[in-house]
Amino acid sequence: MRKTVQLLFVLLLVGMAYLCVSCSHQEQEKSQIIDISLEQVQPQIVDAISGKPINKNIYTDYQGIRIYFCCANSQRSFESDPEKYIQKLKEQNIIRERSPEEE
Repeated sequence: MRKTVQLLFVLLLVGMAYLCVSCSHQEQEKSQIIDISLEQVQPQIVDAISGKPINKNIYTDYQGIRIYFCCANSQRSFESDPEKYIQKLKEQNIIRERSPEEE
């Protein structure tokens, strides 16, 4: 009986050690993904619609984020189909600035 309890205890310790190693490895992979992502993101400097440089005075706050445009025409295009342009910004790894009201 005592050997059975000792064996179960050893198996429990081995199982816990395996889980800790596995979790540690997964966390390491996640941090590498985050580090890579942070290196690839960039602030919005061009209009997602026209590709021209933004004017910080022309913007729209949409779902808690601020999107800048080069001109009012781009702003209107964005407002007609915002999800399309939000997706475009995401694909370009553009940091979407939080709206001041959301901070």
